[in-house]
Amino acid sequence: LNNDTISKLTSVDSNGVLKIANEDIFAQTFKRGLGSGKVAKETYDVISQSPDALAAYKNSIYDFYKSKVLVNGSPNLVKHNQFIQSYNAPLKQFFTKAEYDKISRIGGLKKYIEDITKVRKEMSDKLIKSFEGKLESSSPQEIFTKIYKPNNIGEIIKLKNILKNDPEVFRGFQRNVLTDLNERVATNSDRLGMKTINPKVALREIFGKEFIDNLDTLNRALQISGRKSPSRAAEGVFGSAFSDIIRARLGQFTLLGRLFTASRRIYKKASERVMANALLNPQSLKELVELKKLKPNTERAAIILGKLGGSIFIKD
Repeated sequence: LNNDTISKLTSVDSNGVLKIANEDIFAQTFKRGLGSGKVAKETYDVISQSPDALAAYKNSIYDFYKSKVLVNGSPNLVKHNQFIQSYNAPLKQFFTKAEYDKISRIGGLKKYIEDITKVRKEMSDKLIKSFEGKLESSSPQEIFTKIYKPNNIGEIIKLKNILKNDPEVFRGFQRNVLTDLNERVATNSDRLGMKTINPKVALREIFGKEFIDNLDTLNRALQISGRKSPSRAAEGVFGSAFSDIIRARLGQFTLLGRLFTASRRIYKKASERVMANALLNPQSLKELVELKKLKPNTERAAIILGKLGGSIFIKD
């Protein structure tokens, strides 16, 4: 699910409650006890794609916290500690380690919510003012469509300098860029779409030099694979490029990899899945490129392949 899809599925009512399909998602998912961490992770994986949805959920956490902890308008230390301990698992899913350390202290959650609300409003106001007449909102999808898509580098640099003060919105914007890149890879796989819109400068501004270097490595493998002999055609462009990246060939992996005709089709599909997953975020792409330096049967290679959906390539 991308940001646009999430925004269509979710809504925030007049009381600030996040709803999915008109259901109060917070009441159904913020639990304590056995299995609460798993439920929280699954919820976070979905709503974290939308900065507005994530903000609404965190506001609901704070409202719930106040109902459990405040006594005569002030936080009770004993009740505060009980809350943090009881809801430890979901809290650790929705807040980074640094954030969790802060909200674990009395008064910390209140300050956190106040700070992010202030930052979000300042960022939104600055965006609307800086791009007056172009933006109707500060949603990642709106920013992507009206600022990134036209590929005006000056505006993209200005955009980055504004968004960097609100990491959640910036990450949402980055996800839209990566989704677009991923879709263009699927339709123009031998060139990563580079020659059609030449987004390199924009991508460098948004993700940094390391991401571009790793993208170039993948790009070279894809271009080389397009010139391979017909005997490797069954692997597909992605399959051939993936083989080049990990310095291996069909038949060196699992038993499935030694069943030739059937396995070539499986290999092709699995390679496409790995490549697509690698382009979902800069860290995944970095780990894919890391495979160039690893032997297929090492523990680190197995961990990376598992994360990228390439368990079929883990050597027996």
